[in-house]
Amino acid sequence: MPARIFSLTAADTQSLKELKSLFEQQAVCLRKRNIDGLPELNEKILSLTTSLQGNAGLRSSCLKELGFEDNRSGMQQLLAVHGTPSVIEEWETFSQLAKECQTANKVAGRLLTMQQDLTDILLGKLGRSQETGYDQSGSENYYGSQISLGYA
Repeated sequence: MPARIFSLTAADTQSLKELKSLFEQQAVCLRKRNIDGLPELNEKILSLTTSLQGNAGLRSSCLKELGFEDNRSGMQQLLAVHGTPSVIEEWETFSQLAKECQTANKVAGRLLTMQQDLTDILLGKLGRSQETGYDQSGSENYYGSQISLGYA
């Protein structure tokens, strides 16, 4: 059973390396306002995070079956009893990569929020400065009169 946990951790370490790279690519796309590459990146990110979440659940179940808590403390106890130097190093790499992925994800999230805020500001300015445009109800304003276009 410990071998299963250790093999899941090794596989997840590789997945986290790929996930970190994807988050970095996502941030580059957001910085460049290149939305064309985002759907494919987001699909890959979702796939990897789903796999990582599944493996975390398996790791948790295995820890419980072995009598350890299903958390970081339980993993540390398992490593103290069954870990070899290479397995302990793998776990440390895994933990570090998980933190780096969280940071990279936060950066991408901040970039997305900043883009949304900028878009809202620009749309707000356009709405006030143009004589014609669409309002939130789906109506076109043309020199003070409204023409309804309905809802999509």
